[in-house]
Amino acid sequence: MTTSFRTSILMDDPVLSKSRMGFIADYTKWTGSPAGPKEWELDPKESRQLKRMWNQHADHAFMQTIVTVHWIHGVTDEQVVDGLRGILSASNRDEVATTGYLPGRRLRKTFMSELGVGLWIRGRVTYASSDMDSVWSGSYTGDRYRTTGHSHDRTSGFVKRPTVNMPAESVVILDGLDAGRIASSGGPDSPVNEFIVDNWRPEAVIVLRRYRTNKLLDQVHELVDHRGLRILNGDRRETIETKRTV
Repeated sequence: MTTSFRTSILMDDPVLSKSRMGFIADYTKWTGSPAGPKEWELDPKESRQLKRMWNQHADHAFMQTIVTVHWIHGVTDEQVVDGLRGILSASNRDEVATTGYLPGRRLRKTFMSELGVGLWIRGRVTYASSDMDSVWSGSYTGDRYRTTGHSHDRTSGFVKRPTVNMPAESVVILDGLDAGRIASSGGPDSPVNEFIVDNWRPEAVIVLRRYRTNKLLDQVHELVDHRGLRILNGDRRETIETKRTV
């Protein structure tokens, strides 16, 4: 199939939104194909270009409706609390990788969070993909990032960018027509999505009922109560009160 024929099919598809049509046009011009290379590593200049294209064509009003959760990695209570303390101590100008959920949907943890603890944050989404493996933007440790998917600016903090293209045309999330990709994230045979968020503020701590213990709950309360943060279940409705262990 030639590039021009493939482009024609994509641009004439009535299901495609104006956001995706615009992104495909710019992406094709940049890569020479609407599908792009099968996969390649992006250098910093290419990462910035891909992120700029996304920002230009994404429906930012729709992005504001997405519930974004930074799940905490750790196999022990202490590791989880340390991870939570680290992200709460970070600058809100540091971009953070999160998992996105449609409003009204119950949260389910990803494989990154063994104990089902996460930080629900609100901010500006600066990139979104239905497959985190197409991003590889780096992992946050509380004071630095691992891997190379970031840069640091004195005024704007850490900037996270996609470092691979898998290709972007087929995995980027741009608007409400991509809701199905968000809803299926992390399900059977489905990849986990990634929403990069900037200028964020913590909304609440999520502690999923299935995984919590009184000991973990006590430690989380001790860490966040003075910050005025609620601790919520996966439905984000019920506030979990403290249950002090003896």
